[in-house]
Amino acid sequence: MGTVSSVSRTAKQPYGGYIKPSDLMIRRFPTRELHDTENLHPSIVGMAVDYLVRLHISELNTYDDFLRIFEPAINGAFVAKKLGRLNDAEDILDSLLQDVLSDRRTSIIAACKLSSFDVWYRNPAEAMKSTKTYKDILPDDDTIDNINEMYLRGAVFFHDFERAVTTGFKFSPSAFTRKVTNAECDYITKDGIWDMKVSNSKPTNKHTLQLLMYWIMSKHTYQKEVSGITKTGIFNPRLNMSFSYDMNNISKETIQEIERNIIGYDTFPL
Repeated sequence: MGTVSSVSRTAKQPYGGYIKPSDLMIRRFPTRELHDTENLHPSIVGMAVDYLVRLHISELNTYDDFLRIFEPAINGAFVAKKLGRLNDAEDILDSLLQDVLSDRRTSIIAACKLSSFDVWYRNPAEAMKSTKTYKDILPDDDTIDNINEMYLRGAVFFHDFERAVTTGFKFSPSAFTRKVTNAECDYITKDGIWDMKVSNSKPTNKHTLQLLMYWIMSKHTYQKEVSGITKTGIFNPRLNMSFSYDMNNISKETIQEIERNIIGYDTFPL
């Protein structure tokens, strides 16, 4: 049992991958150099950028819409409280969620601190091993500047180029199997499923398999948000590049192999 990302990391693929990274369509955007070093863990930086992009492009009609953006962090904080590591979770969350709506610098710092709670939600056993707390998450000026630049790149991409209609999309139970029990996509556009990767490296075949699994799972659910998906992609704001793939190029045989051997479906509706 596992998530799409964990299954895709360990799945055996044919040489080069079901989708070879070299087959991705690459789009490069004008960019400026980022600072060479950051004083926070890359996962914190990546999640903070993602949170800020989602906050920028989402329609916040109600306070619940705002809370949904930070749902993993909020849930993580309460897991930490349950395990005795964050007794005043409510007050801390209230303060940080107010700060994230403040000026840019304060917002970035708050997003980084909120991101530190994600591990409690996704991997509490790992979180228990750390002696650091959200108070230790203090981005320096270079890190703040990098996060700000990457956040702006992501906001432009998912507003002007691939307009996101849904963020943090969760599949319905009909898409799950005994092998894959959880899946959440970063961004859904009118015709695409997109992930955000904030790294110095281009996508690997593990990343392309993850996208392919998302697309196949979209065909096993009746959720309207993913009914017209024809492509998948990754946007990397650190590189300021997008990598996409037309799913019409995938053979039926490949789809059925992944359905059967990797995801674990018993039927093949495609």
